[in-house]
Amino acid sequence: MAGELSETLKARVTQGTKTTFEELAAMRGVPVSDLVRGVLEHWAVENAGHLTDRVMVVMSRPLGWQEGAWKIRAKLKNPGEIAHWDRPISFEIPNIPKRIFIPDRELSAHYLTVMGSSPDNIIQLGQLINGEWAATVYSNGIEEGQNPSPKDVVRDRIRTAIEAVVDRLPRQSPVIGNAYV
Repeated sequence: MAGELSETLKARVTQGTKTTFEELAAMRGVPVSDLVRGVLEHWAVENAGHLTDRVMVVMSRPLGWQEGAWKIRAKLKNPGEIAHWDRPISFEIPNIPKRIFIPDRELSAHYLTVMGSSPDNIIQLGQLINGEWAATVYSNGIEEGQNPSPKDVVRDRIRTAIEAVVDRLPRQSPVIGNAYV
């Protein structure tokens, strides 16, 4: 679980439900509150896909940067839901027409050459480090205003690429620690 346990959810239940939770907690040797928290967190993780913006992506032009140069940052909204989220998570940086990505040095890029050496066969990978990734993205060979891939398209394609990987990763079960759900 990531983050400090500082928030409270309350619900009224029947005496039967309360008794069931108490018996199950005793059987597992855990406090009732840990069992309830685990069930709630498990439910939230399992249903997070119904929410938007599991991956937050911001694209902006820092003060003084030239037209066509942008800083793009991606961050997992709830990285702790993913088992081993603290390890680098690689994703394919999409090939977007007239855009080039230069990942930040600490979030270094990797390149894979697929069956040949033409530019069409090179795949660029980004890495989420502790749930975050950042890069500089440029308008490549064209004026920004003429670019067929506007910044909203770039932002959405990066979000989609990261979500595609995150959706395939095992989830951490809050009920039983590092086991996978």
